[in-house]
Amino acid sequence: MKTKEYTFEHVEAITSGDREALIHFVKLFFKETLGNDLSNLLNAKNDADLVALSKAAHRMKTGIRMFGMHEQLEAVMRIELWEKNKLDFNTIRQEVENLNHDLERIKAHIIEELNI
Repeated sequence: MKTKEYTFEHVEAITSGDREALIHFVKLFFKETLGNDLSNLLNAKNDADLVALSKAAHRMKTGIRMFGMHEQLEAVMRIELWEKNKLDFNTIRQEVENLNHDLERIKAHIIEELNI
């Protein structure tokens, strides 16, 4: 059995286990990180704007880290530091597409788990 790709551990510590507060944080994560920031990342990829891509990836790190998405955090960091990592645009494009797919799948799992 594969382990979960996310955890509520950090958010539950902040919210003292309050379910309504947890759901509030999840919805905020969906709106900001999986909504605005991911949209900016995808737009930057489509426009081949590597500076905007780095900025969008940087903004996504906090939310992804808060939900313990380690593999996705590593991907976001690779995208953010594309120049330092000497990644070509095709590699970055694939990273963004894979990240988008992963985050959409994880979002569906969270919705199902929390029944929201």
